[in-house]
Amino acid sequence: MPEVDRVAQIQRPDEMRRPLSGRARSVLLVVFALSSALHLYSWYVHPDRPSLRNGATMGWYGASADHINYAREARALADGLLPGTYWDYDRGAPKRDRPPDVEVSDYAYGLGYPVLGVPFMNLGLRRDPFVIPDMVAFGLIICLALQLARRFMSGVAALVFAGVLAVASPVLAFTVIPWNTTITAVAVLAALVVATSERRDWKIGALVGLALSLCYAARFSDVLWPMLIVAVGIAATWRRNVKGCVAVVAVAAGMLAATYLVVGWTQHVVFGHFFTNPYHYHFHEGNRGDSFAEFRLGQVPRAFTEVFITAKPGGRRVPEPHTSVLRVFPWVVAAPFGLAMLIRRRHRHLGPLVVASAASLVASALYLSYWSGTGADLVHNNLRFFVPWFPLWGLLAAVALTSLAERSATALHAGSGAEPQSPSRPPNGTRHRWMTAVLVVIAATLAVVWYVNRPVVIDLVERFPGAQKRPVSATEQTFAVRSAQIGGETRRAIYAHPPTRITWTVTLPGEAQLRAALGIDPQAWDLDGDGVLFRVGVNDGEGYKELWNQHVDPRHTPGDRRWIPIMIDLTRFGGRRVDIIFNTNTSLPGKGDDARNDLALWGAPAIWPSVLTGFPQ
Repeated sequence: MPEVDRVAQIQRPDEMRRPLSGRARSVLLVVFALSSALHLYSWYVHPDRPSLRNGATMGWYGASADHINYAREARALADGLLPGTYWDYDRGAPKRDRPPDVEVSDYAYGLGYPVLGVPFMNLGLRRDPFVIPDMVAFGLIICLALQLARRFMSGVAALVFAGVLAVASPVLAFTVIPWNTTITAVAVLAALVVATSERRDWKIGALVGLALSLCYAARFSDVLWPMLIVAVGIAATWRRNVKGCVAVVAVAAGMLAATYLVVGWTQHVVFGHFFTNPYHYHFHEGNRGDSFAEFRLGQVPRAFTEVFITAKPGGRRVPEPHTSVLRVFPWVVAAPFGLAMLIRRRHRHLGPLVVASAASLVASALYLSYWSGTGADLVHNNLRFFVPWFPLWGLLAAVALTSLAERSATALHAGSGAEPQSPSRPPNGTRHRWMTAVLVVIAATLAVVWYVNRPVVIDLVERFPGAQKRPVSATEQTFAVRSAQIGGETRRAIYAHPPTRITWTVTLPGEAQLRAALGIDPQAWDLDGDGVLFRVGVNDGEGYKELWNQHVDPRHTPGDRRWIPIMIDLTRFGGRRVDIIFNTNTSLPGKGDDARNDLALWGAPAIWPSVLTGFPQ
């Protein structure tokens, strides 16, 4: 039997019909507790989280239309009102006859996610009612991923995968912040666990019904994907357990139908029509949100490159901390190889996984074709659209990587002469070629991802021709780029005879440091003059802020006869487009205006990302 299948047989079909054992439940409870604790900690230290004190910062509820509407809808439901009751959809504004003491909420998104916050609104968490539901959802995602992985690899490998998924994938980041795609992620994983199980009864039907109902109520079209996955699993076990499959279908379909009627009723009350959903009132460039005109299939290749690989819409990198999928989830490159391995070995759970993989590609293509699916919307967290598929892709990658590790260990062990090669395994040459191909492709992909997303140093000398310079009418006697040697050290430098100002407009990395060296051309050291005042500042749109000034006078101060390094922390301006401003003045304030022999040099000025600031300049 092929090795991966042999490991997967640890969970036999008859075992998968029975409820979880006490030991398995204990492991899942521990994993759930640890995952929940990790989520709460990540929420607590998140720089954009809302404060729980009234009058303090609203965090993401004051910055994003999505989060604002989630919270308003939850508050309306908690107060016994349907969202949109006092909203005039013709005017796009609150109704004029609304009660003055009622907070007006728009029915902007499906109610499946806001309704989860209602109990916590009533318990007093009105500042952030979703922190507990999101914590529970993240715990469920990790536990369901663990249970699913257990069917494709050993228990230890499955636990390792669950831990890596929790801490080394984007899942945590996009469940700490409230997004309704979290519901879809839980529904997809629940569907996969059910589809790869042999157990069929009304309890499973209730679980499927709850997952599908919440998914439909939260994100109407997303329910298609878990429905397809469950349908494949039901079809695979229909002949073996007709009665159980009928029970699952009947209970799940009944719950989903009831949800459909309730959602339709709310839409009829608010919008005046059973089939009109909230997206009908989302407008973009004259198109409604539920219009096919919002989707452009032709942009999918470009959007894929920007969102998954480069994070460079229009050739310009988006500001940190926003970035591409492969920058935050590099090991996902092994996912296609994991699926190929399972197909090659005809794994018994192949059907649901192939359907889920195909669904993930179709869903991803649809989101990439959406008007907000390109790299330009990375800054608006559009990676959330792919969160439902990250656990699946991570599982497939884990299958490939664990299989590769096991094959490598087996090959090394066999090479030592300790154990003869099993006749059931492929010949050594075939196995080695397969391993080599996988390693080469993964290494090449990671190398490309690293190169595209490598930390970029902003060289201000290279950008000097495009900088704004004052005086405007200056000649080479005022500004020049040259190689300058001071104290035996040569640097590429900007010569700027004061008084001057140089302004670069740049987008800073999330955490950055400005590094340069100040100096006076050695030929002026023994000549008359009183030195140069170097000044560095930033204009972030709220006025000029001086960050550094230093007077350099090598004639009267022997210690200034060198390159004087400066390092300025720019973290507080991280991710923003700002003006970096270099000034040179002829003298200190109040000391006159002596421009004699002021041969000022800015040595190798550059902005370094924090990940590189420990490197020598």
